[in-house]
Amino acid sequence: MALAVGASVATTGCARKAPGPEECHALALRWASTERGRLSHRYGDFVIEPTVDRVLERTNECLTTPYDRELVTCIVGGGSPKACYAGFLARTGSTDVPKLPLP
Repeated sequence: MALAVGASVATTGCARKAPGPEECHALALRWASTERGRLSHRYGDFVIEPTVDRVLERTNECLTTPYDRELVTCIVGGGSPKACYAGFLARTGSTDVPKLPLP
């Protein structure tokens, strides 16, 4: 019984609060697609996507900056990266700015 309680506490106490690689990649795809007014657009069979370099930069930034899941959910859900980031700063009381510019 004590072992089951200990295992339960151990697993809930170690839950990752920061976004993981898949979440950061999703955030990066959405964020990079809005930078400098370059939304992903579909023209018939032709799709303009953000550059791979920008997506990789945003993914690495997400993985190395203490972003929270609420920021990821906001951006991936279609929110403005600038507004979502402002909400993140307000929630966390952080004064950090992203390494890459906000769109």
